[in-house]
Amino acid sequence: MALEDLLVYVDQSNHASERMRLAADLARRHQSRLTVLSVREMNPAQLHEQSVAELGQGSAEAITRMIRRIRQSIEKAVTRLRSALEDVEREHRLEVEWRCLDGVASTLVPQHARFADLCILSQDTSAVSTATGYTFSE
Repeated sequence: MALEDLLVYVDQSNHASERMRLAADLARRHQSRLTVLSVREMNPAQLHEQSVAELGQGSAEAITRMIRRIRQSIEKAVTRLRSALEDVEREHRLEVEWRCLDGVASTLVPQHARFADLCILSQDTSAVSTATGYTFSE
């Protein structure tokens, strides 16, 4: 089976750059097209922080500042990943497609994965788990 199209999902985690490098190495070895998918969404800690604030434990002004800070944090992570991708492209001499979307990763990643021969994800090792909600495993 040929691996023509690889998709790697990168998030705000510290392991995202490593996952991207591993995917690039695999793409280089198999002469595959590589797509890097980033989704601008809040991580579990940021969602928890927002929930606590919205439950009345903060003023409207404080909530606005908190949401602005979270968005800036997400953008900083995206910028860091885009920069790491440029390094990977140079290092592996690859042409990589970068996709950065707004939404929910557990919905968007499977939609894009349908068009790839292999989708590279990582295990969710976050300490915060929810009993409800859509996950990648579903």
